[in-house]
Amino acid sequence: MPKIRIEMTAFVAMVILASLSFVWISLPYYGAILWSAILAILFAPLNRWLLSRIGCRKSLSAVICLLVCVVIVVIPGALILDSSVTELNRLTTRAATKSFDVAAMVQKVWDLLPNFAVNALSWANLNGADQLQSRLMTAVEQFAGSLAA
Repeated sequence: MPKIRIEMTAFVAMVILASLSFVWISLPYYGAILWSAILAILFAPLNRWLLSRIGCRKSLSAVICLLVCVVIVVIPGALILDSSVTELNRLTTRAATKSFDVAAMVQKVWDLLPNFAVNALSWANLNGADQLQSRLMTAVEQFAGSLAA
């Protein structure tokens, strides 16, 4: 009886070790795995519909579904991401070279805010346009840095 318990404990330990190893190895790819799973769930009904229309040709249905996914999701997403990064780079470059006055723009927005918005911002420890500007610039720089990385 103790031999069976030792074998079971060793087996469970090996399964846990193998599972942790798998998670550690696949951790750099979690974003791709997550989005692949999301797209597979979203496009599964299309795949089933195509299978019912073209018969039992699973490969053809999968290829058509993949092409639709690329045309509808991947290409527009890549274009939007590219234009967002380009615009953020232009914004940070213009802000760094002072080709437009961020302080004047933020002050103008601050002056146009209604009283309830000013009170809400002061509740969040933003008591003036200069504090709002510093927090906005920090957030834009961090966002642009994370997109560029």
